[in-house]
Amino acid sequence: MSSIARPLSHMPYFEQLAELAQDSADWRSASAALVMLRLFDGWMTAGAEVVDEDAPGLNAVRDQIAAMDIRDTTRGLLSSIVEAMVAAENPRIVTVAPRLLAYGRALQQAAKWPLAADIYRTVLSYATPVEDSDTVISANMQLGRCLRVLAEWDESLACFAAASQIATMTGDVMSILRARIQEANIALDRGNLPYAQTLLDETIQRAKESGLSEIRATATHDLARLASRRGRHEEALTLQYDAFSSVRSQMARDRVLNDLGASFVALGVYSAARDAYLVVAATAQEQYLRWTATINLLDVAVHERREPMFEQYRRDLEGVSLPPALATYYYIFMAQGYRAFDKISMARSAVARAIELSTAHQLGQARFEAEELFDQLRTDEANERMAERLAARATSWSPEVEEIAKAIRDMRTLTGVDG
Repeated sequence: MSSIARPLSHMPYFEQLAELAQDSADWRSASAALVMLRLFDGWMTAGAEVVDEDAPGLNAVRDQIAAMDIRDTTRGLLSSIVEAMVAAENPRIVTVAPRLLAYGRALQQAAKWPLAADIYRTVLSYATPVEDSDTVISANMQLGRCLRVLAEWDESLACFAAASQIATMTGDVMSILRARIQEANIALDRGNLPYAQTLLDETIQRAKESGLSEIRATATHDLARLASRRGRHEEALTLQYDAFSSVRSQMARDRVLNDLGASFVALGVYSAARDAYLVVAATAQEQYLRWTATINLLDVAVHERREPMFEQYRRDLEGVSLPPALATYYYIFMAQGYRAFDKISMARSAVARAIELSTAHQLGQARFEAEELFDQLRTDEANERMAERLAARATSWSPEVEEIAKAIRDMRTLTGVDG
């Protein structure tokens, strides 16, 4: 079905525009993308005349793209999509799909997952599984990743299943295994560790048999995440370093380096963890990973009892619209910091928010950690109240008690016992 027929077509763009200051750089970027997408819908459904050189809509779209900030990395991508339509003899999704997918990936790197998801849905609404199998597999995989970040688990799994099914039909072993790895990641996110273990073990074995070293390294990295969840941190570190030496893409290396930092934290090697996180926070290509590293630096500052650094990283993330999983851990680490720095009421508020988010988005492991921290805070409060009661008793003795205590003290002095 054509996306133009859907009443809520490209709704994430309308929602984004409503939140932005009109005529800001981000507003012009989203507006240009929206009119490009509407032109694309018209091209696919009404025909090539929609992009004739004298068509008023075409020039309006070009003008909106030209009005974008020259530093906006998506400006060239949007322009290339429009010009590919103009140059094509007939409307075909395969003509512009690579450019649309590249635009979607650029949105992902900028952490604009709802917008990226709309791009992939748009591609899928026009592509057919048989004739455009590569496009459909790629769009489903990328859409599934966006939905996983947004904690929309069921739809995410459906995307990976669809990609795997088409890959099976075409004999694309690499795509089948990539889909299995993503399914294992969702199992990890939701706390189903045994199923994740099964999927990853099978994937690593099949990757070895097929000579797919990059797939094996990616699955090994996720196996390290599983080991971390089980408290096997030295094993996780070894697996991560193995993966780090084998993965080729920079984004994959960024992810492994970030997780190496987490293993160093678990082992108490905070200086090495800080080194890893600082590199990722400064150089990672994906905004998501830069945020992740900053959240992890917050955790390191708590372990090292460096309150000024804790406050700096907290302020760096304050007000940022983080995805559910990252936001949950941001609040968990914030609560841990406030607890360490004796700000119990603020810790309670932060951990309550973490429990709320993890519950709403079915983040099983994160919810367990948040509730465990909540119980620890309640124990802290109980101990504090007990100490307050004891202190109150110590400062409100009756004259009779004071007189007896003095007598005992005199007795101890007379016997020559040092206190």
